[in-house]
Parts: sequence; structure tokens; C-alpha cells
Amino acid sequence: MSEQVEELTLTELTDLVGGESIGRSTIGFTGIADITDAKDTEIGVLIDPAYLSKTKTSKAGALLVSQDLSAKLSSEVCQIVSENPRKAVALL
Repeated sequence: MSEQVEELTLTELTDLVGGESIGRSTIGFTGIADITDAKDTEIGVLIDPAYLSKTKTSKAGALLVSQDLSAKLSSEVCQIVSENPRKAVALL
């Protein structure tokens, strides 16, 4: 028997962490993962700038990023922008 996971929208997740959302706010997500492993229904976590190049191949539906890293991403990328992404991960 599998456990059903609640799907939350980008806006709902952003409200939980107190950040800013960029992109389609009605997209639903079921989890978070490392940027290299995230699926299209998951938020990819991008904290280390060394992984910025991985955004081009990531399948994440949206990225959780700092304000500094957000400025380096295309506005086409759905994002949750947080002052403290590590804390945001803990809240999610």
C-alpha cells in the first residue's frame, strides 16, 4: 500500500518558506531533491554556485535558490527565492 503525498503549488511552498516565487505559481509539487536528481514534480535545491551549470540539464520542476543565484538564472526557470535556502529546505 503506497502513501499518498499531498501536492502543493509553487505559491503554497513559497508561502511556507517566506520566499518569493518566480514562474508559473499553479504548478504542483510532491517533494524536494538535489538538483541533479529532482524530477519534474519536485523542487530542486541549488545552494552551491558550483552546481549552477546543472540547471541546464536538471529535470526539476522548479528550483529553490538564494537571491544571488536567482539573479544568474533565466526568468524562464520556475523558482522559490529564499534569503536562507538551507532554512527553507528544513521547513519543507
